[in-house]
Amino acid sequence: MRFPTLSTFFFALALLIASLLVPESTLAQSALAQEARVLTIQEAVALARENNHDVRQADADLERAALALSEARRARLPEISGAGQYTNNLRRPVILLPPDSPFGEDALRTGSRHTINSNLQLSVPIYNPRIDRTTALSRSARDLETRLRDATAREVEIEVQRAYLNGLLARESLEVLQESEERLRENRTLVASLYKEGVAPEFDLLRTDVQISSVQPELARATNTYDGALNYLKLLTGLPINEDIALGATLEGVYEALPELDVAPTFEQNRALLQVQGREELADRQVDLARSAYLPSLSGVGTVTYQSQGDNLALYDYNWINSSTVGLSLSIPIFSGGRGRALEQARVERRQANMQREFVLESLESEYQTTRGRIEEIEATISAQEQSVAQAERGYDMALVSYEEGAYNLIEVNDAEQALTDARLSYTTALSDLIGAMLDMNELVGRPMEITAFE
Repeated sequence: MRFPTLSTFFFALALLIASLLVPESTLAQSALAQEARVLTIQEAVALARENNHDVRQADADLERAALALSEARRARLPEISGAGQYTNNLRRPVILLPPDSPFGEDALRTGSRHTINSNLQLSVPIYNPRIDRTTALSRSARDLETRLRDATAREVEIEVQRAYLNGLLARESLEVLQESEERLRENRTLVASLYKEGVAPEFDLLRTDVQISSVQPELARATNTYDGALNYLKLLTGLPINEDIALGATLEGVYEALPELDVAPTFEQNRALLQVQGREELADRQVDLARSAYLPSLSGVGTVTYQSQGDNLALYDYNWINSSTVGLSLSIPIFSGGRGRALEQARVERRQANMQREFVLESLESEYQTTRGRIEEIEATISAQEQSVAQAERGYDMALVSYEEGAYNLIEVNDAEQALTDARLSYTTALSDLIGAMLDMNELVGRPMEITAFE
């Protein structure tokens, strides 16, 4: 049997002393910190900017629009094409001659059995309104995707803030229910001691047990709600679903740091309005493009041709003849039955886009007024709820003391405890509603709430 060395013994002794000196609460907090990642709202927003699916999809849409614009611009570049042709004349072609031809025959056979013809063609657009207007349409589509990408990033930031807020509400509602359960268990201890002394009836003890049992389903629902809120936040930020996270803020802290409501009813950055305005601009471009079908186009053209022929395939013995040409090609549309309908359709789409923009603008103005009124209403509710919580706490303390003195029965104590729980839940919900309404207002104008408000 081997005994531990002296150094090993002192090392173990030092570990034992350290474990005795460190408080249990500190050890528990250290273990919790290792298990869960504390996530601030700033970190959540930063993660969403990098990992959110909607942002990456918007980036892909912008890249696609940029490539479409690049392709449209390339239509202005010269176009070069080559062609080649080989013909095997099983019977050589003929030239028909008049009866009085000096050649004395009705037809004169010409050429050789094998004919090879190759050419290189160059076309340069000089004036082509369709190319110009297609490029303008693609540029407008690219600009729209740029604006929508920025609007998507703003919406995602607001959605992350809202998800974080829902997580805080779920967590603090769960904490209120846990405090309620703790008070009920403390009451049971008091009732049990009074029952042993013969002061309290057994009915009070049974009723307290029922109260404790009845709060368990609410605790389970609140726990599931909190877990669901955290999972949704992970989905928005791209965090692994199995990673444990904790929220590093409180509703009261957020409420106290909220900026003054200073949001003007301007909606230039609102995503819905940007979308219909972009559609309206694209419809204008479509009308211009449809009109270009009636305009002429001019191109410069050039060709280089090599040709030869022979009775065998000894190409190196052929006498290759080349020719070249340059010129202009003018195309003037005269009649096409489908052009008029295309222009009419484009004009109808533009009218529809105009009507849609006006409707969206009116809807946003109406929603702005409704949200502003809701914020003022919730602010008044919070002031009332603060007083309700203070009164409910005082009422519960009075009921508990009166019960110990025999002046109140247990039903009144339970009613006071339930009133305190309801008041705290209502206060927590009011704080969440106000912050949510502020987020709704910022989303209307397309401006995320200042991140410092969540510190």
